[in-house]
Amino acid sequence: MPSFAYRFEEKTVSTRLNIEQLNALGVPRGELWGLLQKGQTITLGDGREILPEQVLQPPPASRIAIIAGDFSTWEVDRAGRLIESQSLMGS
Repeated sequence: MPSFAYRFEEKTVSTRLNIEQLNALGVPRGELWGLLQKGQTITLGDGREILPEQVLQPPPASRIAIIAGDFSTWEVDRAGRLIESQSLMGS
């Protein structure tokens, strides 16, 4: 009997700003912070470009859900190993 499993991984995006880095780069609080938070590059008054990657904190870890069913006895152990290694349906 064929068995099927589906793996879903949440795509996470960072929108939290690193306030210390913003201050160190001299980015004034206000609209420019919002643009960076939305993923846009900004240009300061002195001509320096600030990229969102410079001031955004790392995104949270992705959550993973695996739905599987109709496994025979020998497949349960194999599926468990695949799930633990996150090899099921690719990473």
